[in-house]
Amino acid sequence: MKAAVLHKVGNLRYEDFPVPYHGKGWALIKVKAVGLCGSDIPRIFETGTYIFPLIPGHEFSGEIVRVGRAIPCLRRGVKGNAKLREGDRVTVFPLIPCKRCRYCKMGFFSQCKQYDYLGSRRHGAMAEYVEVPKQNIFLLPRGVSFAEAALTEPAAVALHALYKLKTLRGKTMALFGCGTIGLILAQLARIKGIKKIFLIDIDEARLKKAREIGFRHTINSKKTNVVNSILKITEREGVEIVIEGAGVSATYNQAIAITAKLGKIIFLGNPLEDVVLKKDFVSRILRGEITIQGTWNSMALSTRKNEWKEVLGYMAKGKLKTTLLAKTFPLEEINKVLERVREGGERRKPIFLP
Repeated sequence: MKAAVLHKVGNLRYEDFPVPYHGKGWALIKVKAVGLCGSDIPRIFETGTYIFPLIPGHEFSGEIVRVGRAIPCLRRGVKGNAKLREGDRVTVFPLIPCKRCRYCKMGFFSQCKQYDYLGSRRHGAMAEYVEVPKQNIFLLPRGVSFAEAALTEPAAVALHALYKLKTLRGKTMALFGCGTIGLILAQLARIKGIKKIFLIDIDEARLKKAREIGFRHTINSKKTNVVNSILKITEREGVEIVIEGAGVSATYNQAIAITAKLGKIIFLGNPLEDVVLKKDFVSRILRGEITIQGTWNSMALSTRKNEWKEVLGYMAKGKLKTTLLAKTFPLEEINKVLERVREGGERRKPIFLP
């Protein structure tokens, strides 16, 4: 098969590679669409992966080519006797939990102490084929395209962040960082009944895209004082919910400054640098009894809730628009696209088509 193979940091080659073996409990997927995650950039150019050579890519969809003994799974919302079959259209949860550690036994697989992961610890989906655990497969609802389904993983990450909040309907929210996950999260918040959503970024193109999908309250923090603006609009009260998705000291401090008393801040963005909080803002956390909570990955295999099934349902109903945020490319152009992304010349999320 053809694949984008990372041989060492900075050395990604589009080349011939053996089709992966699919043993008992695994299925072979013909990849139809694979997204470029923000984490793939440092993985390819800075930190590397856990082994070399390795095929990156963990946001993807495809078609089952070969599968072992059929097993029960979720199919178009029907539980029980549905089976996985060759030809089924699918997407795949990339985290492979050990199922033995204390966190797995609690159902929190994203906290697994000995997890495996497609695209960073074992071969991923920037290839014509990928081998996946059958238990991680989700069948696509009718009407959801392969390109849409390749964004299931980031959409579930966004939904997981919202589930850290007990009540959403009627609340006010501010979101720092209008990348793919940010704009998906804003749509999900709107679906969940958030009353007013402020979207904040330094990139005018991202804010323009936010307005195109129906968000009126956008703030370019390069041009406008975010704190003064939001406090003025909210009559000095601030907003009840803040999502920090940018990962820099300035936005962490601004997030605290605009949060209302008894409000909640969700830390979603990976920090790009050491974070320094100003003394006055830490005092605001104390005096206002503001809650800060982290969020990581999503829930897909747990019986507690299934965020992957939920976002696929929103896509099927046309409530969640994901392809508006993306642009497709042939997989063989991956190195050219990566350079454009690193130089800031590609604003939409790349989806590669093997």
